Amino acid sequence: MPWLIMNNYKINKVPAAKGKKKEKEQRRPFADRVDELVDNMDGFFAYNPGYVQEGVIQIAVSATADQGTYLYAPDKYAENILVSKTPRKGADFFVAGLGASRFRGGMNVGKRCLYSRTYYVWKEDGHYRLKLLLNNGEQLMAVKVAKAFDEFLQHLSKTWVQVGTDEWRKFRLEDGLDSFGRIRFYTDEEDELWVLICMPNSGAILNYPAVDVEIGDALKFGGYYTTRFLSFFVNGENLSPSQTLAQKRLKDDDLGL
Repeated sequence: MPWLIMNNYKINKVPAAKGKKKEKEQRRPFADRVDELVDNMDGFFAYNPGYVQEGVIQIAVSATADQGTYLYAPDKYAENILVSKTPRKGADFFVAGLGASRFRGGMNVGKRCLYSRTYYVWKEDGHYRLKLLLNNGEQLMAVKVAKAFDEFLQHLSKTWVQVGTDEWRKFRLEDGLDSFGRIRFYTDEEDELWVLICMPNSGAILNYPAVDVEIGDALKFGGYYTTRFLSFFVNGENLSPSQTLAQKRLKDDDLGL
C-alpha cells in the first residue's frame, strides 16, 4: 500500500536508500567520470576490444541515464560514458546542456553529451597513453584548436607543413556529412595535401586527404551558423553557442538526469 490514512493525514512511504545512492552517483562531477576511464584505458581496451584504436578519441559524459556503461576491471564500471570507436563516430557526439537541444535533422545520428574531451591515444611499451587535446568547450576557441592541431600533427608526423591559416569553414564529406568546423590544410612527407577538421559540436578532430573533402566558404564574422545539432555565433576568431527555437523542441524531461 503506497500510503495510509490516519486522522485525515497522508503518510507517504520513505523512499528507498537505493534511490538516494543512484542519485548521488549521477551527481558525480563530469570531469571525474571521464578521468576514471582515462586512468584505466589498458583495462578498458582489454574488456572492450572493439574500441581498440590509436589516434583521436572522444570521451564524453552521456546526457541519457544508463547509456554508456563500460567494464574496465573486474567488477568496476565507468557509467554514463560515451567513447567513440573512430574519429568519425566522435563527430556524431554533441554537447548540449539542459537549456539547449538538437535539431530534428540530427535525431537519428547524434549522441547527446553533457561534457566531452578530445584525446590522442597511442600504445607505448605495452600500455595505452593518452594526451589531452581539447578540454570541454575548448573546441570553440581558435587558439585552443590551433594548439590541438599542432599536437595532433606532432604525434602523426615530424615533417608536416601547414598550408595557409586556420579558418572556420563549411565542408562536406563523401559519406554525406555536411557541416562546418575549424579547418587546417597541411602537407605530409610525400607532399600530399590533407585537411584537419575540428567539429564545434564536441571537439572531435577529423583528418582526411584533401581530395576526399569538399571545402566551402569561410564563415563570416558576426554570422549565425548551424550544424546538424547546434547553432553558433561567429564571435571574431571564436564561436559562441546560440540557441534557436528549433533547438528548444526536445524536452529536458527525457534526459533522465
